[in-house]
Amino acid sequence: MNRLFRLWAGRSIDPARIPLPGHISHHVIRRADERYRFLLGADIADFGGTLFCGWGNSRRDENDRWSVMRGCRSGDGGRSWGAAERISPPLSRGFSCSHGVFFPCGGRLHALVPQARYGIPGDSAYPGLRTVLMTLAPDGSAWQFSGVVIPEPFWPMARPQKSAAGNYLLPGIRCIGDKALPAVAVSDGERIDCWRIVEIPQPRRAGAWGEGGLLVDGSQVAFVFRNGWKDRPFARIAFSGDCGESWSETADTNLPMSPAKPCCGTLSDGRRYLIFNPAPDARDTLAVAVSAPGELQFRSICAIRHGKSPRPRFRGWGKECQWAYPSACEYNGALHIVYASSKEDCVLSVIPLDELK
Repeated sequence: MNRLFRLWAGRSIDPARIPLPGHISHHVIRRADERYRFLLGADIADFGGTLFCGWGNSRRDENDRWSVMRGCRSGDGGRSWGAAERISPPLSRGFSCSHGVFFPCGGRLHALVPQARYGIPGDSAYPGLRTVLMTLAPDGSAWQFSGVVIPEPFWPMARPQKSAAGNYLLPGIRCIGDKALPAVAVSDGERIDCWRIVEIPQPRRAGAWGEGGLLVDGSQVAFVFRNGWKDRPFARIAFSGDCGESWSETADTNLPMSPAKPCCGTLSDGRRYLIFNPAPDARDTLAVAVSAPGELQFRSICAIRHGKSPRPRFRGWGKECQWAYPSACEYNGALHIVYASSKEDCVLSVIPLDELK
């Protein structure tokens, strides 16, 4: 596919004029402190009526050698949150961890966590990158290491989704040198400890940093992801018609998107949503676009945050004002959206579903 795909069906988007929903609430889940001054890549999941939020924490700089995945829980729908807990395994043999994704499956809550020999600020190569599986103990007391499940240099970016073929599809980036190419890990049926990587064809001119998510409709799958900073400020897309086993070449879309990871999914009423930064050259203004039931094109949009976030309180490589790297889950009639503020704090915004029109 080399034509422009019309992912946005509305008028041109002016980030400053995107309307806010009539009802929206904001909650701070976790603030940076002297021990962990950096935070990015929040994820949220509903498991047994409890909301779990996780993120990547670093001591000072993005993905430094002390990086871990941590999180906390809420039993009251996100209004209050418990103490932070470590989700990733202990640091060992030079390996540390970054932000991963939750995976409720088989009556257990899992987390797929990227592990590498991080440590050089600004280095986009991740030596030894692999994905490990963590599983919450049956009594909920602690996270247990279940092993390395993807030994290839793959970083999971969004929650796995089940295809019509019975496999789970895990969107992510295949990190080779200074490239982060869009790819999908496909499970061996119900086995979540065994995955194989399916690469997505890229045009030669493309230098995308392929962070994004999947929209699954039976055997039809779309992968929506961001561009790199040197590319056009629009979302990119690829399609599979065979449950993720093969993919079209990635294509440009008409949806304006800053180079920042988007989040997408399907609501219980069949509408698709896409959470992203619509400003072309910054991660200011966070918005959610919504489709009609069963459609792929997005037709309406509302803002989650307008303008710049507060300035960072601590020094550290990779920090600037932004509302970025969102994740979401539907819970109790509302969309619960988590994201990072200035790469320091983890924030939750809650929008009732009937406000997403």
